[in-house]
Amino acid sequence: MITQITYLDSGFGEGIHKYIMDNATMLYLVDLSEFGDVIFPGFTNYPAITVIKKVKSSGDVKVLKIKVSKKGAKR
Repeated sequence: MITQITYLDSGFGEGIHKYIMDNATMLYLVDLSEFGDVIFPGFTNYPAITVIKKVKSSGDVKVLKIKVSKKGAKR
């Protein structure tokens, strides 16, 4: 699902967060917050892609933080 990353730690996301914890396993969390203005031009947002599987949690979650690369930066 594509949501705001803030659902993880804000009041408006309590329902979906509780549902995931009680009924599913979060497999991946892709943090795209640095690209919010690129993905949704003209809006302030912090998008994320959350991949869940409808089975009880195994405890392992892969978190992927996508960052903007600066031109000329060494790797």
